[in-house]
Amino acid sequence: MTMPMAGPPTNTERGVTSLRWCLLLALAMQAIAVSLLLPLAYLWGQFSGSGSFGAVAALLPMVISLYLLGIMAVVFFLTGLSRLHEGRDEYGPAHARDVESVVICVVIAFVMSISSMTFSPPFNLFGSPGGTLTVAILVGGALAAVRGLFVGLAFVFGARALARPEDRELLTYAMIALVAGPAVGAGALALLVQANPPSSLPVTYVALGVEAGIELLAFAVLYRSYSRVLARIRSGELPPLYRPMPFVPFAPPVAPYWAPPAYYPAYPAPPVAPPPPPQKPPEG
Repeated sequence: MTMPMAGPPTNTERGVTSLRWCLLLALAMQAIAVSLLLPLAYLWGQFSGSGSFGAVAALLPMVISLYLLGIMAVVFFLTGLSRLHEGRDEYGPAHARDVESVVICVVIAFVMSISSMTFSPPFNLFGSPGGTLTVAILVGGALAAVRGLFVGLAFVFGARALARPEDRELLTYAMIALVAGPAVGAGALALLVQANPPSSLPVTYVALGVEAGIELLAFAVLYRSYSRVLARIRSGELPPLYRPMPFVPFAPPVAPYWAPPAYYPAYPAPPVAPPPPPQKPPEG
């Protein structure tokens, strides 16, 4: 039986823990989104007109909780990424290269998110429920799919060198689901809006609910994989190459301290020769 190693937790262990909390919050966000968007589409269709505002306002607390969970998930993700990067050399050069790839994937995913937000609004604001709106939906879905690809790659690279082979396959499947979710949602939304232009808003909620359901499965797989990686690290099955040394502050001596004498003779002084005996005057 493998015994756990004594010592403080490594930066990698703390980083994986933070990323695991991030995945748990993302899992809760997608679960809330699925339970929010589908009832919202139903309520909007049932209470169109003056009663629609009250129906949507009833779901406002869930929307606020969704945004709060998103902020917390981002904080845990950045904390985990920082700790993972700080301890990138704890599990060998392969893991160090993967962590560097995580940073690159996060930067690209952030750029794709900004591009998606800045590219879609002109089409949504000035387009019509026809070809222009369909192009905007498809372009936004493509950018979201690219963002999901690099988010999935970031989580794959973060745990690939630490996971078992079967868990690496699950990480790959989760990455594919993060790409397929926005793509399927955008494709379904484009088709449904073309078929039902007057009721495009409830249809939008249904398509987003489908996308959230696919991403819910992806984050569930990622959470399971990161939980198993964390269990391997904590049990000692995956020992690090080195552990960070604990910080021990300097403690002043308790006993009183006396200054040494100003002069230490390098060698002992030679013995003093006895004085010569007194001489007598010669006789005769």
